[in-house]
Amino acid sequence: VALLAALTDSSSEARTLKPDKQVQKAAPGVLALAEEFNDAFQAWFERYNAHFVASATASVITLAETFLQQYKAGKDAHGLLDYEDLIERTEALLTKERMAPWVLYKLDGGIDHILIDEAQDTSPAQWRIIGAIAEEFYAGLSRDPPSRAHRPRTVFAVGDLKQSIYSFQGADPGSFQQMRAHLQERAQHVDAPFSDVPLLRSFRSTAPVLEMVDKVFADAVARQGVATGDADQVIHQLSRISEAGRVEIWPALEKLAQPKVDDAWLPLDTVTPDHPAVTLATDIAKMIAGWLKAKTPLPSKGRPIEPGDILILVRRRNALTEELIRQLKRCGVPVSGADRLKLLGHMAVQDLIALGHFALNPHDDLTLGGLLKSPLIGLSEDNLFDLAH
Repeated sequence: VALLAALTDSSSEARTLKPDKQVQKAAPGVLALAEEFNDAFQAWFERYNAHFVASATASVITLAETFLQQYKAGKDAHGLLDYEDLIERTEALLTKERMAPWVLYKLDGGIDHILIDEAQDTSPAQWRIIGAIAEEFYAGLSRDPPSRAHRPRTVFAVGDLKQSIYSFQGADPGSFQQMRAHLQERAQHVDAPFSDVPLLRSFRSTAPVLEMVDKVFADAVARQGVATGDADQVIHQLSRISEAGRVEIWPALEKLAQPKVDDAWLPLDTVTPDHPAVTLATDIAKMIAGWLKAKTPLPSKGRPIEPGDILILVRRRNALTEELIRQLKRCGVPVSGADRLKLLGHMAVQDLIALGHFALNPHDDLTLGGLLKSPLIGLSEDNLFDLAH
């Protein structure tokens, strides 16, 4: 272990050994020997890492199997079904050879239209359920045009492949396209109408924003994350033709190491004055304050910009959100504040909750131990040890 630590850096990468000039001069063959050692160690280190990853993965799989067994046993004991169970049981009802015909026959009399919203987030199992039900739309009397005219049956699906975000639930945008092709083939087989309607018009953004998005995803590599193939172009048609817009790209700020904060009562997300979140929030607040002070005109309204015209969107509520509010207030900019507070994330609130838990259950020694070490009591590790023994 000590040798491995000596031959790797702080990032757990293999070091490259290179003798200095004095050593090379004293031993002419040492450089070649060092290079040979570096190559051999690098090869061994890669095998070591692969073994470590395989071992860790096996442990995770073992833990997951145990958890899933216990989870299933708990569901069975209480007669419960979770989200995936509902999908699996429904698919079984509609696809198993012995029961599916009767179930589909009963459903066939009551379903004439299928509507799928957010189709890009539909999983293959869900598509199989939809496909089983929709199959009856192209069979039996439904194949006959007069019957279709008397009882029209439709499948309507709308979705945007670029907005698929539920892969953790099995969503597969590719299945959307496969089902579209399948339904088109089934409709054409019985001479039923089928329409594939692309929705390219954007009602949300103005020309500069859409142009930037289209330019970014014109690159085939970038487009792989939002399209299913090179043939799929990311193209937007503008709806807000006469409205202005602007895109600015600011320099990135490097993340700095946060010093340890000793004050236990400070919020967990407390940041130092040189933190990138503070720097960015300060720059944004000063820019907005400058607009308001200079009475910068807002052409779409025919008047100067007002605080209520400005909306700041963030990717997630973190330290930047609180800093934005703080810096805007310091600059004298009226701000409504955050619409959500993470009270449970503050240490003081957690200590008070622990106090309540202990009051309800005085036999909870673990909670008591944490409570005694909290700023509410302030015992040290030594004090706690002496108290326990």
